[in-house]
Amino acid sequence: MSSKPTANHVTEIDGPVLTPDDGLMIGNGDLSVSVYQTADAIIFRFGKGDVWDRRFDADASPRPVHIDEVKRGLLEEGWQLGDDRKVRATKKQPANPDRLREVCEGGVTAYATRPYPCPKPVGELALHLPTDLTGLGITQHVAIEAGTLHVRCDWDGGLWLVVDAFVASPANALVVRWKRHGWNSETIVSPGRPMVWFSLYRWADPTIQTFAARLGAATGDGGYRRYKSPPCTPLPPPRCGVEGETHFVEQSFLPDPTFPRGFTCRMTPITPNYKAAPLDPGDTGEARLHFRPIDWNKETDWIAVAVTTTRDAGGTEAEARRITGALGGGDAAVASWDAATRVAADAFWSRSSIRCSDELVERTWYETLHARRAAFRPGTVVPALLFPSSLRDYSPWHGDYHTNYNIQSPFWGDYTANHVDDLADAFFDVIDYFIHIGKKIARDYFGCRGAYITLGACPMLAADDYSGTAPMGRMAYMTGWVANHYWWRYQYTLDKKWLGERGYPAIRELALFYLDFLTKGEDGLYHAFPSTQGEDTFPNTPQGWTDRPQVMRHMRYCLRAAIASAEILGVDADLVSGWRDRLQHAAPDNPPTRLDIGHVTPELMLRLPPEFFTNDGMPHPLDNPAHQEVRYTLDPDAPSPWSFKNNTPETAWTWRLWNWYFGKVPWYLMISLRHGLFIPKRDWKLVRELITRWRRPNGLHSAMCSGSFGQVGGWTEQLGIIAPLQEMMLQSWKGYIDLFPAWPGETDVEFTTLRAEGAFLVSAAWQGGAIRKVSITSERGAHCMVREPWPGGTKVRGADGKPITTSRERDLISFDTAPGATYELHA
Repeated sequence: MSSKPTANHVTEIDGPVLTPDDGLMIGNGDLSVSVYQTADAIIFRFGKGDVWDRRFDADASPRPVHIDEVKRGLLEEGWQLGDDRKVRATKKQPANPDRLREVCEGGVTAYATRPYPCPKPVGELALHLPTDLTGLGITQHVAIEAGTLHVRCDWDGGLWLVVDAFVASPANALVVRWKRHGWNSETIVSPGRPMVWFSLYRWADPTIQTFAARLGAATGDGGYRRYKSPPCTPLPPPRCGVEGETHFVEQSFLPDPTFPRGFTCRMTPITPNYKAAPLDPGDTGEARLHFRPIDWNKETDWIAVAVTTTRDAGGTEAEARRITGALGGGDAAVASWDAATRVAADAFWSRSSIRCSDELVERTWYETLHARRAAFRPGTVVPALLFPSSLRDYSPWHGDYHTNYNIQSPFWGDYTANHVDDLADAFFDVIDYFIHIGKKIARDYFGCRGAYITLGACPMLAADDYSGTAPMGRMAYMTGWVANHYWWRYQYTLDKKWLGERGYPAIRELALFYLDFLTKGEDGLYHAFPSTQGEDTFPNTPQGWTDRPQVMRHMRYCLRAAIASAEILGVDADLVSGWRDRLQHAAPDNPPTRLDIGHVTPELMLRLPPEFFTNDGMPHPLDNPAHQEVRYTLDPDAPSPWSFKNNTPETAWTWRLWNWYFGKVPWYLMISLRHGLFIPKRDWKLVRELITRWRRPNGLHSAMCSGSFGQVGGWTEQLGIIAPLQEMMLQSWKGYIDLFPAWPGETDVEFTTLRAEGAFLVSAAWQGGAIRKVSITSERGAHCMVREPWPGGTKVRGADGKPITTSRERDLISFDTAPGATYELHA
């Protein structure tokens, strides 16, 4: 085995990694592994998106609130919820004070009083190192394009150990291969113990009291202490078992509506040259296997661990047997898996690429996509707030899917990066869980058709609305927000078949909800009442619940997407009529939307997804009254709104980004870029410092500071950072291809086959402060419009070198294309 990386891009760490949050990660999109070290071991922590404690104590929650109940409370009793989270009736004595509190203060729901549902760790494989050797030095890296991990340990006297690992593409299994050198009579320590041995284990799930006490001692965070134990109970203890001659470690989960017979997760070791022995757990409650080599003289060997669950085809046991059988060929089978895994990696990375003179940009792009590839894949249960291979026994916010940017952010940029069916489509698997329960909520608690999208959900078939309180359990903007992504998928691919089979059925359900939810007032306009926006509490007046900008913008975009989709497919003319009526007679935003922000015009507003117009209801995060001199300015010489120096904790959004909340940086950057408010000359240096500030050793970024929340696991929302980096190079949302619209002029960059709306694959280069070459491949034969790279002098030629007829309007050049044809643009 070579100690040299074979891939073009490497994430390298010189020294040990002490926590899985910072550990190098590998994976196949379903099974992921984070690698870290202790004083005497290399630890491989397994993560799998479907491993959840899905318990929900419905009896511990109040009856979900009906929207009519909220309306009566607001209009007749004058409900208000202050910043102290205490509800008040300001018009008259509430008819049922207890019901008022349980509906509006949120502290009595099972979500607030139980730590589950939540994702759970799978377990760990430890490669144990000699403890008495001196001078240990560790270097480790991930070869990104190969998807492989390499760890090298060196000791005094020339003794070394090399470990290579990969997660197989044919199966959910980690393969660890090792090679040693210098272990002999002069270097051996601890007689009777081999140089390399392993243990495979799952610890006992702690009580929430124990977990809360440990976290509080380490960080001062007392948030988990609100959960009560009992009645909160941990998972059953894990167990060691044996099937035939194959040992395993298994964690069981209690029955729930998704898995009525219960759920199991099993780690099955596969190794012909090690002998397994289960350990007596004593009072620890853990399940642990030790593996000692049969032949202590082997200089190289391997071990594999299959991770299977109830969700696998055939179930946990059958899939474990299948994988074990597939490796029956020993070394040859491992080599075959290695080759297949590299082929899969080559296919992924062949879809697009970038090269940049700024190492940070290029490295961030590759490291971020590598992490997405390791943990996200359509057809699986994808991660929610945290990466499965780094999370702890309990997670903040239940580790669930949040639809007010957190679950959207890990998918931002997938379309532009040209990873549609291998990454982006996993988003719709997530939303299936929301739509499943959303239909019941719309019908039973709104009296509406279609589906209502909640603020949060878990990967389970929920029997009822587990967060059915007000105000945040009855906000109406997430329904439209989710619809954005279905429509984008069509805009970037023009895949009519997918639109008919997957996209429009979902958009239709979401738009149906708005069709019934909007009510016509005496003014003849349709109003959205009641719904707050962002994460607002109850406003002082019913007007604060009516026609809020974030609700209205997402509603309009959703209805426009529904109308366009239905007309493309030639269906639902009656619904189109109703949707168009709502659009034409919708009340204006309350308060009115500003249209003088940057380059946004009323025409562009029709194309601009509200996802990148609205930040928790505000027109733009730069709208800060304390800093009038920097907001919305296009002056490249003005102070940058991204500067930490311009802000204070009390008033500034950037103070949060610099000090504890990098997770929103991708969102704020996208908003700035879509409005033309990001000025590279003025802002890029500061944004670059922000990205550097929050980068972890493994190439990922913190989303929220560990000092406040502890080492809770790697946050997925920070994966959105590639979206603004790509938007600086390529935009297409305005209806035309715009090359390098916000690129720092002194930085050279080249990209290949990034995807633009209209199903175009674009390759281009920026060198020496100017665009040097442009190539566009048309997948569907759509009409192509490009902002001229060389104003007044752009020529277009086909693959055969013949000129293509073009037309010009202002600074735009357009031409017809043929499906599959490539076009070169020249000055």
